[in-house]
Amino acid sequence: MKKATSIPVLMYHHVSDHKGALVTMTPENFESQIAYLASDGYKTLSLEEFLAFKKGELELPKKSVLLTFDDGWIDNYLVAYKVLKKYGVKATIFVVTDWVERSSEDKRPNDDIYIPNHTEGKKLAYEEPASAVMNWDDLNEMIESGLISVDSHSNAHDNEPLGLDEWRDDLAFSKQLLKSRLGIELKHLCWPRGKYTDELIDLAKSLGFEALYTTKRGVNLADSDASEIKRISTKDKDAKWLKRVLWLYSSPTFGGLYARFKQ
Repeated sequence: MKKATSIPVLMYHHVSDHKGALVTMTPENFESQIAYLASDGYKTLSLEEFLAFKKGELELPKKSVLLTFDDGWIDNYLVAYKVLKKYGVKATIFVVTDWVERSSEDKRPNDDIYIPNHTEGKKLAYEEPASAVMNWDDLNEMIESGLISVDSHSNAHDNEPLGLDEWRDDLAFSKQLLKSRLGIELKHLCWPRGKYTDELIDLAKSLGFEALYTTKRGVNLADSDASEIKRISTKDKDAKWLKRVLWLYSSPTFGGLYARFKQ
């Protein structure tokens, strides 16, 4: 078995019929990508497996990949999760805990609700979160399937202007909510909008976060440094695009060079 030297981490947001919408993939292209991973023998990882690889504690096959979703949008549950279950593919969802908490306080109309596009969803996340964001019941169901990991995308999301003390409160509260609602001991944090500083990295580590996820493209080696996990922003394309990307970013040499070229 060829062993992985670099693990690609994919970044998704929405899966819906809003073709051409920002950070959105159509269900057809999403299923094409997921079906390819399943049929071509890829090992899709949990967060713990990925972190163990980063620490050099777990050897993985060359065809390994981590799938991540940002924010916790309702289409992740109503659309993407059905595809993941169909093919037995694992994924991670980084949730904005304030949105999920407030979504859980209201009753969702029904499972046939209108799925908003990204612009609409951002507005609804604050005004009518049950129409745009998953609730705790959705997340618990997915976790119990054994396919879905859940971790933090901060509590407030719009926290870029916050000082360090306010950031500490935000991240600590996010940890508290996820532990009380889902029983999760948080180790992973995905930075909102990919914005962070060295001071915020130190703060997150002091709160017990071991792996910090960025929006920077690049390779992820078993180098014991999980402070700036690189991710690949997915495109609304079929499996042919994904096959090329995974080949590229599974190579420390080619993936590293390409990432620097594309900066």
